[in-house]
Amino acid sequence: MEKRGMLAYDDLTSKYIPELSDYGNITVKHLLQHTSGLPDYMDLFIENWDKGHFVTNETIVTEFVKHKPVVHFQPGERYEYSNTGYALLALIIERVAKESFGTFLKNKIFDPLGMSNTSVYQSRYAPRVLKNYTVGYVTDSLDNKVAADGLGKDHYYYYYLDGVVGDGMVNSTLDDLFKWDRALYTEQLVNATDKELIFQSGVTATGEKTD
Repeated sequence: MEKRGMLAYDDLTSKYIPELSDYGNITVKHLLQHTSGLPDYMDLFIENWDKGHFVTNETIVTEFVKHKPVVHFQPGERYEYSNTGYALLALIIERVAKESFGTFLKNKIFDPLGMSNTSVYQSRYAPRVLKNYTVGYVTDSLDNKVAADGLGKDHYYYYYLDGVVGDGMVNSTLDDLFKWDRALYTEQLVNATDKELIFQSGVTATGEKTD
């Protein structure tokens, strides 16, 4: 999107999500490099959300506006992995491209690379038939391996967060992941200049590399 002139990495996040004007000094680059300082949205919803309703990227924004959680540090000060950053980046893509995150990835990445068995799949928020879908297994209280789908709605990771995209929900196959990996050794998807930018370390305000 940056190469198409649809946004710039140094743009303020609030340019695309004006509801977050209270966090106005956070840029798109901060989100990309995990240096925004934003707290994890999951903690916010664990404490305040009615678990009978799905969380979406839009409701992450509304809850941040409502509760105004304090940043962990000022943007650029240090590195801290952020699911919130990924969710907000996906929302920015949706608002700028005017299409769903899943459709954007399909049109711009999956289809051009021939990744025909890869998609954004939300099994509870937007259920559909997915052939040969493999479910995850977890350990229950009796130390048995059970399908995560069978644990019930009290287990938030599998239910009410199913409406959020950006920090997860991309489902794929081994063959498609191989196509993705191979493409990164060519300029089919991104050129050499872009790859250098993608893989370089970020630098905090103190000069420390984020690695």
